[in-house]
Amino acid sequence: EYRRQRQMCIRDSPQALGFLPNLRGVQLFNNRFSGSIPPSLGSCPLLQTLDLSHNSLTDTIPESLANSTKLYRLNLSFNSLSGSIPLRLTRSPSLMFLALQYNNLSGFVPDSWDNTHKNDFFQLQYLALDHNFLSGRIPASLGKLSELQEISLSHNKISGVMPSDLGRLSRLRILDFSYNAINGSLPASFSNL
Repeated sequence: EYRRQRQMCIRDSPQALGFLPNLRGVQLFNNRFSGSIPPSLGSCPLLQTLDLSHNSLTDTIPESLANSTKLYRLNLSFNSLSGSIPLRLTRSPSLMFLALQYNNLSGFVPDSWDNTHKNDFFQLQYLALDHNFLSGRIPASLGKLSELQEISLSHNKISGVMPSDLGRLSRLRILDFSYNAINGSLPASFSNL
């Protein structure tokens, strides 16, 4: 069975990866893959890590990736992905590492990072959205990611003021919002960091 699945994966295309029910990790970084990310990857119920960084992938990020409820590490950085960040990804309590930097993503930074389900606990520790074309304001709901240690929104088109809610992030080690159009004063709550 394993040999058959392995041959299917190699012979057919990345689309076939979504039909491997025991798949736990996909590491295809630093290659020359092009085209879109197969939405079928969201059909892998045990998928925990997906790294497609440093390729030439285009099109949008499939919202179906949020169906992989065990996914804790998602790295799609250094591609040519476009469109907006899927809201369902920002509501995934299993994600600990989300790297989407160096793409062509546009739209707003989603304001849906808060806990929408009482029993879910957001574990996100690393969030990189830098070097894209994101606009709008910094969402206050980022201040509810209590485990966050590193966040980068640099080199975008973000404007407005810094939300005081970010001062709640007691575990934060790196905050990089450089090369944007953020104005106003630094919130007093930043003395808590």
